[in-house]
Amino acid sequence: MLKWMIFDADGVLVDSEHIAAIVMTEQLTKAGVKISGQFVRSCLMGRTRQGVERILRRYFQFSFPSEFWQAYYSERARRFENELTVVPDAARCIDAFRDRGVKTVVATDASQSKVSRNLEIVGLSTVFDFPIISGAALATTKRSKAYFGRVLQLLDVEASECAFVDDRCFSARNARHMGIRSFGYVGPGAHGDSLRFSKANIPVVQSLADLIDIAYV
Repeated sequence: MLKWMIFDADGVLVDSEHIAAIVMTEQLTKAGVKISGQFVRSCLMGRTRQGVERILRRYFQFSFPSEFWQAYYSERARRFENELTVVPDAARCIDAFRDRGVKTVVATDASQSKVSRNLEIVGLSTVFDFPIISGAALATTKRSKAYFGRVLQLLDVEASECAFVDDRCFSARNARHMGIRSFGYVGPGAHGDSLRFSKANIPVVQSLADLIDIAYV
């Protein structure tokens, strides 16, 4: 029986990644990197700061100036305050699970403060049953199966009693490796790749409204 529905935040609940990608592209262009928005969206979004730096050093031989990250975070926060929106059907999806007695929680790689503020901006800050689970606080990321082991420990629940949705295939795949039923979200706001989910044999939804009956079994 499903007891917990676990949601990724960026790209699943809040339509944040396209804003972050635009800001990242602008800041890198200002710093002299000839880079496309498509590369930023596909290869940099959803990664840690260290991961972004590693990729840009490898493919662009880019050394980050000391002021780069501060400028990026500042402009991203400003854009979020003015432009951030909730993903369609996110609130209805959460309410539907809770109406069925299923608890909900957000599990993210981002910092708790960032995600908390983003959820507050779009009106979702008070609807969850557990504090935001942050990879930054756990000192691990969803690129590691250990992340989901820690999630299960924190929720004090069996893997078979959870379901998880993310727009990144590697996250959904790692959750599944831990025994958590996993789904890929490829609808508005997501950067998910249907083909990658298909190759990993992970079911996809294009609307969070579709998740309700699929996950609740």
